[in-house]
Amino acid sequence: MAKMQKKKKDQKELNRDLISNLPKEILSRIISLLPFESAVKTSLLSSQWKNHWKLTLEEYGDTIEDAIDSVSKYFNDFDKIHAPRKNWGLKFNYGNGNFFLLAADLSCFRFRGLLPEFNHGCEFPKLGDVMLDFRQGPGFNHDIDIDRFIRMQNFSTVSSLTLCRWVFETLIFPKLGSSAALGCFGRLKHLWWIDYSEHGYNSDVLICFLRHCPNMERLYVTIDPKSYRTKSKYRCSEKDDFCASGRFKLNFVKLEGFANEEEVMALARRLEKVFSVDPLILVKSHWSSCLQFLSKLFDEENRKFPYKFEDVKDVNDTYNTAHMAL
Repeated sequence: MAKMQKKKKDQKELNRDLISNLPKEILSRIISLLPFESAVKTSLLSSQWKNHWKLTLEEYGDTIEDAIDSVSKYFNDFDKIHAPRKNWGLKFNYGNGNFFLLAADLSCFRFRGLLPEFNHGCEFPKLGDVMLDFRQGPGFNHDIDIDRFIRMQNFSTVSSLTLCRWVFETLIFPKLGSSAALGCFGRLKHLWWIDYSEHGYNSDVLICFLRHCPNMERLYVTIDPKSYRTKSKYRCSEKDDFCASGRFKLNFVKLEGFANEEEVMALARRLEKVFSVDPLILVKSHWSSCLQFLSKLFDEENRKFPYKFEDVKDVNDTYNTAHMAL
């Protein structure tokens, strides 16, 4: 009996996973000596090994470029070799707010937070839904390299977009004169524009962007007093007279965070003047507890159309963009 118990004990010792019980420092060192593909495969051993290869790459990789190069080589032609049935992707967080994003046939990209540092120009040829809510500003202190931001041609398939004013001024507006940018917002239909106001709202930047969006149907504008202010040397103004060809289709506008009724009416007049549109305009404001809409009243004496604010009786979810609910 004693011999049998000893034999079972010896067998149990043999079956015990001695390597997994090694200190993390030693495991990381071992993984660092493996080819990258083999290092990634260690994540399949058990849940305990799931993140070891990532931690090792952060610790023993010389730079983030080394990490990106290693991950890219491993996943090069991954979709062709393994033929996944559905869309797939990888997001690899590489410390200090940096991340590596790799995807096949990516149609939706939504991000809210500090602007991460793009180390390579991201290329997503099939994007339709894009949320770039970087109102908190950049997540780094040095100058932004506009050539490493999402490439302009990626926007050519986008129909729904969230964009901050400072991102447009700093990273997109400087490229609008290039051949790659021609018609890049031609399919855009829904826009959530996150803006800020300094000594009264100035709509020059918004109007400048809308001139490139002839198929825009729904516009949502949010004035966020906490939004990051651009320090870009590039400035948009009403002198930027480019206007996409075709009849503009804007039929719905929702405004939030405006300081007063005068600012709302000024934007409404400008949209009508520049684009020859008369959209339904809804207003969510601090001066009314109800959602309101603008109606035009003809002034016989002055031969003008002043605006009147009226309460919306039936409020529904169609008045918001899907990005606002995230």
